[in-house]
Amino acid sequence: MLTNTELVKESERLLAKEYYLAADGTIGGQSAERWQAFADFEYKAGLLADANGKKLTKAPDTSAFFTTKYLP
Repeated sequence: MLTNTELVKESERLLAKEYYLAADGTIGGQSAERWQAFADFEYKAGLLADANGKKLTKAPDTSAFFTTKYLP
């Protein structure tokens, strides 16, 4: 049986191996397509609202939501 600490470490190992890696094997990169797909999903699910709490009428343009300029 795993202890809580062992469970966390094993989960981290699996996540790093299977979920954090991009197709090219790098970690930390972002893509405009991935950000837009997530925003589209949230919009379609009715999860996005403006500063006044009013639901958005279209998915946001995510092109300015991230940068990769600090990655090697």
